[in-house]
Amino acid sequence: MKNIVFMLSVMIFSNLSFASDGRVYLFTPSEQVKLGSEFYVDVLVEGLPNVYGVDLSLQYDPKAFQPIDSDDKQSGLQIENGNFFDDSRLYVLRNSIDADLGKVSYIASQMSPAAEVYGNGRIARIKFKSLGEKNEGMLRIIKTEFGKRNGQTLVFDTGLDLNFVFDDGYEVPSQPSRFELSVSLLLVVLCVLCLAIVGVWTFYRRTRRAL
Repeated sequence: MKNIVFMLSVMIFSNLSFASDGRVYLFTPSEQVKLGSEFYVDVLVEGLPNVYGVDLSLQYDPKAFQPIDSDDKQSGLQIENGNFFDDSRLYVLRNSIDADLGKVSYIASQMSPAAEVYGNGRIARIKFKSLGEKNEGMLRIIKTEFGKRNGQTLVFDTGLDLNFVFDDGYEVPSQPSRFELSVSLLLVVLCVLCLAIVGVWTFYRRTRRAL
């Protein structure tokens, strides 16, 4: 536990390195949302080099958005872990939503023996409901710092803010799919499929030779 906290502390307080490759951005199916309905926002990454953890902060309009808790077994409000990091070896130091200030804080790191991850994926998912007090509201990334296993911290370009408009005339946004494959699980599935194909082909050839 002390090693994990130390690694996260190094990631947060070490000197920053601005990386030219990779970006972090917000995604939602539509920024035109039916008043009073539920919707979700994903924090996505694209083209990231090897990283081991993240320190993420978001800001939203508390008069327009009502956050929905992703884990009712825990006290307070939490957001949902993504599929970019190895969830089976992920230590979450902070996962909280301040509904009064409209701030989301999320700090997480993988644990040994997990390897660094890279490429594309989802860091987190936040679910909201339109409060109906305002017809528009903004959501933005205010901080994203990624830590490498050696303690180096990387900062990447962030995408544009999301500017939501709420109205009774808009449709209820589509909800996320319940079935999502993580990168590691997808690789396992592909490997099993390849082995199965090789096995069938080998059996077929042996059967033909026997005939």
